[in-house]
Amino acid sequence: MKKRGQFYLIAAIIIIGVIIGFVTVSNYSKIGTSTKVYDLGEELKIESAEILDYGTYSGLDEEQMVSLLEGFIEAYSEYGEIESLYFIFGNLESIIVMGYQELESEIVVITDAEVASKFNVKAATPSSKEFFFPGNKITIIINDIEYSFDLKPGENFYFIISLTDEGETQIYVSDE
Repeated sequence: MKKRGQFYLIAAIIIIGVIIGFVTVSNYSKIGTSTKVYDLGEELKIESAEILDYGTYSGLDEEQMVSLLEGFIEAYSEYGEIESLYFIFGNLESIIVMGYQELESEIVVITDAEVASKFNVKAATPSSKEFFFPGNKITIIINDIEYSFDLKPGENFYFIISLTDEGETQIYVSDE
């Protein structure tokens, strides 16, 4: 009789162990911390500053600066890691919004005077548009996400970069 009770006790312990094992496995989740977009953003901040410095010291006008940045975007996009890249640069008199995306899309640019303008970014080709007297703030809407930037006297430079890593879209927005 005593062995029968021991059998039930051992069986109960095994069943409880199996249940705890399932609960532990089902509650386990992998927390991934990908720094890929942050690293690319920091690298882009340094590289683009060097490009802008070169253009400024060479005395390039706005059109030549746009061509210089378009060449930079084309070279940078060959890394194959970025899905989209946007530059916002200029001053309180005129701002240029330049974009690159793998797929064609439409973005909306809203100036401080609340004038909204749609802007098509062609697939895998740098596209740019100039906005005159934008005011002190510019808002860009990309894929239904708003990005606002405060414009200061002097030259302004901002960028937005996005990529998909392991099925997750990551976005880096510069703070100038």
